[in-house]
Amino acid sequence: WGGADDTYNGQDFYSLADDMIGELLDRGHFVAGCDHGMGHHVESGFWPFVFQFFVDHPQGVDPEPYLDGLPVVFPDYCAVLAASDRSGQ
Repeated sequence: WGGADDTYNGQDFYSLADDMIGELLDRGHFVAGCDHGMGHHVESGFWPFVFQFFVDHPQGVDPEPYLDGLPVVFPDYCAVLAASDRSGQ
């Protein structure tokens, strides 16, 4: 997501991301978050790590392949998240 300025057509994607991350973490799911901080904007450079995540996470994958950290293809603004990382909105 694109940080605090990630809004489009009246939708606050920053709050939406925070709510979704919280729900997933509360249910015990693994979460990797990438807040690029550029608002509601997608660049072509985002796709390599997004696609890599999906390739590495087919349905039912076990164990979680990123428990030791994200692959080097991920930018510095991406991280494995825990409940303590939530913005608390």
